[in-house]
Amino acid sequence: MNDLLFGVSVEEIERITGESQKVIKKWKKGTKQIPEPALRLLKLYLSGDASALLGDEWKGYRFTNSLIFVPEWRNGFTPHEIRAFFWILAALCILLVGLSELRPLWRDQSIFSLW
Repeated sequence: MNDLLFGVSVEEIERITGESQKVIKKWKKGTKQIPEPALRLLKLYLSGDASALLGDEWKGYRFTNSLIFVPEWRNGFTPHEIRAFFWILAALCILLVGLSELRPLWRDQSIFSLW
């Protein structure tokens, strides 16, 4: 796992993990194994790999420059866009419930008596 740490300073790894420089130097030399929580945090921070923290279902998703990139779309999404998707989906669900309640009235033609 030294490949992950290659090119990253001891100070930077210390800032990311909170581990002492003495231990980090051992990680870099390969004389001490990196604990799983620190490894996951480093993968997320250094490569943006969402699956490092969230699990295999998130493979292909990555965080870069405050955006989340999904495998199906080449552009990243901002937090604002993700919140907007949520509210649009909530509104769509409300409309679908309303349509399902209107369907029986439409079949009976009784909807026309409302006008």
